[in-house]
Amino acid sequence: RWRVGMAVSIGDLRFRRCGSTDRDAFASGGIVSGEAKRPPQGVASGSVPGMAQVLLLVGDKLARVEAEILGNLRSEFGPIDEAGHYIGQAGGKRIRPTLVLLTSGLLDYHGTDDVLLGAVFEFIHTATLVHDDIIDEATTRRGRPSVNSVFGNHFTVLLGDCLYIRSMNMARRTRKIRLVDILAEATERMIEGEILGA
Repeated sequence: RWRVGMAVSIGDLRFRRCGSTDRDAFASGGIVSGEAKRPPQGVASGSVPGMAQVLLLVGDKLARVEAEILGNLRSEFGPIDEAGHYIGQAGGKRIRPTLVLLTSGLLDYHGTDDVLLGAVFEFIHTATLVHDDIIDEATTRRGRPSVNSVFGNHFTVLLGDCLYIRSMNMARRTRKIRLVDILAEATERMIEGEILGA
């Protein structure tokens, strides 16, 4: 449950979680006093201005998103499992899942689909990064060897495809076919854009 106009500033919007146990951690004007929650493991908050304040709002659910991501990177097929583990170790800023969680809180959503969909958006984003690194012939990503430089281009193309389809299978778990339709259409348009930009 969130209210606009109080506590944490993100751009021109300010949010406050109602009934939060962190109420005393907020000071007026969107500045957080005291210690902010630590980011969930794998989430890089240092490079995102204001991320410490945001984590006060979504940190618990973001940790669940991270667990959902890591769980869905696993595979019974050894090479995919190995590559998934490598991707999972890289972590990331998790901006897309954070935006999903902030939006669901703003809309007073009470459920678990926001956690799942946060992971879905991160999977789609990761698939684009994996494919982009092949196209750009990148050798590094987030300060370490890129997936394609470790596993080869042929395997990495298929891995990116696997991440795309897995994201759709994850979204299917919501049992909301309209949502899957929207994600599939948006992903198709995104890939068409990548092809036009290649």
